[in-house]
Amino acid sequence: MNRPSPGGTDAEAIYDDEYVASYHKEPGERLERLVDRMDLAPDMTVADFGCGSGLLLDLLRSRVGVYYGVDVTEKMLDEARRRQAEHQIGNAEFLCQPIADFCSAHRGAIDRAFALDFTEHVLDDELLEILTAIRTSLSARGIFYVHTPNADFFLEILKSRGVLAQIPSHIAVRNAEANLALLERAGFRRNRVHALPHYLGSLGWMHRFTGIPGIGRYLEARLFIECRAGL
Repeated sequence: MNRPSPGGTDAEAIYDDEYVASYHKEPGERLERLVDRMDLAPDMTVADFGCGSGLLLDLLRSRVGVYYGVDVTEKMLDEARRRQAEHQIGNAEFLCQPIADFCSAHRGAIDRAFALDFTEHVLDDELLEILTAIRTSLSARGIFYVHTPNADFFLEILKSRGVLAQIPSHIAVRNAEANLALLERAGFRRNRVHALPHYLGSLGWMHRFTGIPGIGRYLEARLFIECRAGL
């Protein structure tokens, strides 16, 4: 299940009870493999932007000091808070507010920020504003992690050409170059891109052939980007 734009005005209409009920129930390999790549510490304050139902908290609760989940839809946050209460997690808070508002209130306070599977739901102009706000929220040791589909993956190319149906909420799938360009415009200067296999095993096996000249780039399904502000 994929999520609509976290900044979209129609989010409440899209996040109906059926949508919330059908959303991911467990973090699964999709998130577990990302957390394994993150540099985390027990004294860190982290922010999960576009947090949805708070699945990332399941993996981070014992690895960080304070977790903030930020989203614009109460229905998803209600599910996140239910999960928090069920697991008796005390070091977390879920906030229903625009990302820019949260960042304005937490300037320089966030050690790790996450945008996992949501930038593809946001058009360039809006995303640039969001990325710029996130940069201002980072502490001196801050790192921002992005996970998103890769527009150069052959299935995404087929979708863009109308051969396959695109997920309706995926309105801005980008390749590595386009993602880096927006991050640099937002003030992120030290950015590293890692190509990851698809989290579905039926597609992930293709990643072993990404080293083949000419065709390998079209088998890189997902992008994981590590970003730092400044020089």
